[in-house]
Amino acid sequence: MLLSRLAVLRAAVCAIVIIMSWSSGAWAQTAADEQKLIKRIPAGHRLHSIDDAKQIFRGDLNGDGADDYALIIEEASDDYPGRGVMIFFKDGGDYKLALENIKGLGSKGSEDCGACGYRSISFNIAKGNFYIYYQWGKDPQPKETFTFRYRNSEFELIGYDVDVGNTKGATSINFPAKKKLVKECPKGKKCKETWTTFTMEEPILLRKIADFTRLELADYMKETAEAGTAGTTAAAAPETPVIPAATVKAIATVAASAQKGTFTDSRNGQTYKTVTIGGKTWTAENMNIKTGTSWCHSDAESNCKKYGRLYNWSTAAKMVCPTGWHLPTRDEWAVLAKAAGGSGAYGGSGIAGKTLKSTSGWSDFCGSDGDKPCKSSNGTDNFGFNALSGSSRMLFNDQYNRLGENGSWWTATEEDNLSAYGRHASFIDDRLEEQSNHKDCGLSVRCVKD
Repeated sequence: MLLSRLAVLRAAVCAIVIIMSWSSGAWAQTAADEQKLIKRIPAGHRLHSIDDAKQIFRGDLNGDGADDYALIIEEASDDYPGRGVMIFFKDGGDYKLALENIKGLGSKGSEDCGACGYRSISFNIAKGNFYIYYQWGKDPQPKETFTFRYRNSEFELIGYDVDVGNTKGATSINFPAKKKLVKECPKGKKCKETWTTFTMEEPILLRKIADFTRLELADYMKETAEAGTAGTTAAAAPETPVIPAATVKAIATVAASAQKGTFTDSRNGQTYKTVTIGGKTWTAENMNIKTGTSWCHSDAESNCKKYGRLYNWSTAAKMVCPTGWHLPTRDEWAVLAKAAGGSGAYGGSGIAGKTLKSTSGWSDFCGSDGDKPCKSSNGTDNFGFNALSGSSRMLFNDQYNRLGENGSWWTATEEDNLSAYGRHASFIDDRLEEQSNHKDCGLSVRCVKD
C-alpha cells in the first residue's frame, strides 16, 4: 500500500513539474511576444500605463482561436500625452498589424467631465470584443462601456451601454441592429423602458475616431421612430418590427412570380440552381469554380461544396461568372434588395436580408455580449435565393470571419482603387446591407444572366 501511495505521489509530482514547466514556457513566450510588439510602437510613442500597469491586452479578436494583442500607446511626453491603440493579429509565428490609431484615444487632460469631477479610461479584450470603459469619479465599477468587434476587416462600434446611477437610469445602444433602449427608474416606481430605432450613414470605426474623449454618438445617429415602451423592471428584447401590409403584399407578389431553374457551367460541369426575380435571373447558389485568387472557408474543401468559394474582387469581376453571365452591379443588387423588401436608396434598410436568407444554417443572435434570450437569425427564403452564411475572408492575417454569422457578396461596382461595393447579410438583423470592402478580401459571388 505504501509503495502504491509513493507511486501515486511521484506521478503527481511529475505532473506538477510538467504543468509548471509548460506554464513557464507559455509565460516566457507571452513575455517575448509582448516585448517584440512593444518594439513596434512608432517612434515618439511608448506603451501607456495606468497605475503602473502596462496597458497591453491579449485575447482572440478575429475568431481564429489564437490570441491577438491590443496595445494602448501614448506620446512620449510628460504633459498630458495623447493616447492611441495598436491591434495585432496572430499570423503564423508572428503578428500582423490589424489596426493603428496612434492618437484617437484622447489624453488624460481631456477627461474632465464637469459635475462628475473626472472620468478615467480603461480597456479589455473579452468574448471576442475590444472594450473601452469609462468610470466616473471613484466608483470602481465601469459606468460607460463601448464595445468594438472586428467585422468586415474593421473594428466597428457594435454596442454602447451607460448606467447613470445618480438619476437611476440607463441607456443601451445596439448599433448593428440600429436599436436604442432608454431605461428610466424613478424612485419607488417601476422602470419604464423605451425602445427607439435609428439610421446611420456609416458605422463608427475605431480606426477613424479622431478623439475618443469627444466622440458624439448622436452625430452618427438619426432616430426614426419609437419602437415601444414597457413598464417592467426587467429589460426585455425589442419585438420584431411590424412590417407594413403593403410591403408584405409586394413581397408576396414578387415571390409568386419568381421562376426557378438550373444551368450547368461548361467549364467544370457543375450545375447551379437559378431563380428569376423582377426580370433578372440570378444563380441561387454561391459560385464554386477554382480559378484566380480564391479560397475555401477555413481552407476546408467541404466548405467550398456547401458555401461556394470566396474570391478577391479582381477574380470575382473577371473570371468567376461564365460566358452569358456577369457579376451583378451595385444597381442590380439594389433592384433585387428592393424587390425583396429592402428600403432606402440602395435597398440596404428594410427586411431583404430576412426574405433572401436560407431557412437554416444561421447562428442564433444573443446580443452583443451574449445576453439572453437569443433569437433565431434564419431567413424565410421567400424567393428561393438561399443566401447562405458563408462568411468572408479577412484582409489581415489570412483568417476567416465566423461561419453562421454573416454572408457577403461582391458587386461589380468599384468605390475607388482599393475598394469595391458588396452586399452583407448578418445574423444580427434583417437587412441586406451595402458595404465597402477592400478588394483583397474574400467574398462570395452570385452571377446574373446577361
